[in-house]
Amino acid sequence: MDKKNIAPAAENKLGHNERQALEQEIAQRENRLAEARREQREARRDVTAGDTVEPHRNWHAYALGGDLADCGLQGGDAYALMGLRSLPIPRLVRLLLDAHDERPGIYLGRLLPGIIDTHRDELHARGLALSWQRRWIRYQEQLAAWQAQPDAVKAGVWRDKPITMGQRELVRITATLLDLAMPVGLDRGGAADWLETQGANLNYTIEG
Repeated sequence: MDKKNIAPAAENKLGHNERQALEQEIAQRENRLAEARREQREARRDVTAGDTVEPHRNWHAYALGGDLADCGLQGGDAYALMGLRSLPIPRLVRLLLDAHDERPGIYLGRLLPGIIDTHRDELHARGLALSWQRRWIRYQEQLAAWQAQPDAVKAGVWRDKPITMGQRELVRITATLLDLAMPVGLDRGGAADWLETQGANLNYTIEG
């Protein structure tokens, strides 16, 4: 028997109506598969855009900072950039216009590194102070919540624990702004005492 003729012979046994029904069944299966894939894509998109899954803060930081890095800014420019963004609007506009006059045709993002380099000391100091204010507010909120705890919770043990990362960074910035030596050997309680004393002094100083 010639095996080459088996398949054509089998196909020829299908009548027109049977072939049409088979093609319709295949088309329906493909449509159901395409619909299932579409629903899966929509479900993934809903999870990404919905409120049920909130991206981590770091994702926002990386996403926003990526363009700034492409514009030529680096991590060491962070405080100066913060200081630049905190300037009164007329002063900020003046700096942008001056930079544009020096480099016409350059878009705003590419002007930022030059502005920061020209006014780095002023902008860095301003950004550092602004960072301290933000951290101090958060620290005070946490401290107030802690002080509202029962005395049995607050007593003793917590003060001997290692200094927290938040305390360490706030201590570092406070010491820098007040031109103090960075204290060493602080535990959590010692850091709280130091911040209460020095932070209050700094808060009074920068309000003016």
